[in-house]
Amino acid sequence: MAWIILSFLLAVGVWADHTPLKHLHDNREFGRAKKLSLETNQGDIEIENESAIIVQPDQLSVVFLQEDSENGGETDSVEWDVQLLLKDTQYEGEIRKEKTSVAEVLQPTVKPHQENNGIEIENDSPLLAGQLHVKTHGSLIDEVYNKVHSGCQPPFQKIGSLCYFFSDKLLDFSGAKEYCESLSHGHISDINLAMLDYEEKEDLAILAAVAAKNTTFWFGGKTEDGIEWKWLDDRYINLQANFWHLTEPNKAQNRCTVAQVINHKIRRSYLFAYECVEAVNFICQTNICPKEFRRIGHHCYLLSAELGITPLPWQHARNYCQTLSVPMGYRADLAVLGLPDQDGYQLMNNLVAGYADSFTWLGAFPETGCDFKWVDGRSFPKSPFYWHYTSPDCGRDNRVKLYHYAPTHRTYLIDYPGSYSYPFICQMFKDD
Repeated sequence: MAWIILSFLLAVGVWADHTPLKHLHDNREFGRAKKLSLETNQGDIEIENESAIIVQPDQLSVVFLQEDSENGGETDSVEWDVQLLLKDTQYEGEIRKEKTSVAEVLQPTVKPHQENNGIEIENDSPLLAGQLHVKTHGSLIDEVYNKVHSGCQPPFQKIGSLCYFFSDKLLDFSGAKEYCESLSHGHISDINLAMLDYEEKEDLAILAAVAAKNTTFWFGGKTEDGIEWKWLDDRYINLQANFWHLTEPNKAQNRCTVAQVINHKIRRSYLFAYECVEAVNFICQTNICPKEFRRIGHHCYLLSAELGITPLPWQHARNYCQTLSVPMGYRADLAVLGLPDQDGYQLMNNLVAGYADSFTWLGAFPETGCDFKWVDGRSFPKSPFYWHYTSPDCGRDNRVKLYHYAPTHRTYLIDYPGSYSYPFICQMFKDD
C-alpha cells in the first residue's frame, strides 16, 4: 500500500507548496537513500528503500513515506529528529523550524516543535509523507553529494568511473603505496588501456587532471627487471601505449611510474620511469564497487563462487545479477569481455583465477545462429582467440560460459545449453 501511494504522489506531483516532484528532479540534484532512520517518541523507525534525497545548494530534503501499521492506521503526534544513513555512514542534521512541505492528499498538520528543534506531525492517516528540510554545512553537503552521485568518499573525487585523491605529500613509492592503502582501501592510481573506448576515456581524464595540477605524481606501475612492467593489481602494462613519454619505458631495473608534465605550455602529461626511492607527490585511487563486488581493471565484478552462491541456470543467474543493489546511475548484469587481445585474455584469467577446472556463466547469448551478442548490446567477437576448439557449436538455447583449465592456467569460452546450473559473474555497468 505504501508503495502504491508513493507512486501516486510521485506521478501526480501534488505537494503542499504545489511544486511537482518532476520539477525538483529536473532542476535539482536527486538521489535515493539506502536507509532513513527516524528517532521518534514512539521508538526508532527505519525506512529502507522508500526515501529519496534532494541535494540542494544549502540543504538536504528527505522525501519519506512511512506506514504506521502498529496503531491500526491511526498515527499519534510524533516528535521527529532526523538522522540520515547513506551507505552505512551516518549524517545528523538539525531540522528547520518552519513548516515542512507535505503531501496535500494526506492532509497532515505540521508545526514546529520549538523545544527539541524537531517538528510535530499530527495525522489520522496510516501514511505519513513529506519532506524534512535538514540544515547542514557546505562541507557536509559536498560529502553527501559525492556519496549520492559518485560513490566517492572524501578526500576522493570522481574522475571518470573511479575515485582519485591528489596528495600534496612527498613520499617515496613504498610510502605512497602505504598511505593510499590507509585511505578508503585505495591503491596508487593506475592507468589501463586494456578495454578500449570506455577505458581510453578514463585514461585521458586522469592524465588531463594531472596536467592541470602541473606537477609530478606517482602512479602504481613498477618493474624489477627493466623488461616487464606491472600495475599493483598484477596486470601487465602495455609498453607501446601512448601514455608513455617517447623516451620511456627505459631498461633500468627497479623503477616506478610517475605522471609528469613535460611541456608546461602544452600541459600534456606522460608516464616516466623514476627511481622508486625518490620523494614526489602521488595519486591514490579507489573505486565505487559495492560491497561483495571487487574491481578488476576499471570495472566492478561479483563472483558467485567467491560468495558461496548456489550455481544457477543462465537466465536465473542473469536475473540474480539484475536485482543486485548498486549505486545510482549504475545497473548490474552478467559480465562481458572486451576485445579479443592479450589484455582481454588476461581479464578472463583474472576473473576465474584460483578455481580449478571451473565453468562460469558470462553475459552472452546467440542472436542468430553463431552470431553471439553481449548483454550490453555489443556484438560478440568472431575471433577464435577466446573460443575453446570445440566451440561455438551454435545451439539455439546455448549461452556462453568461461572454462578455466587449471593444468595450463588457460581460460576459454564455450557455448553450452543455458539450462545447466553453473557459478556466474555479475558486472556493474553505467546506465545508458
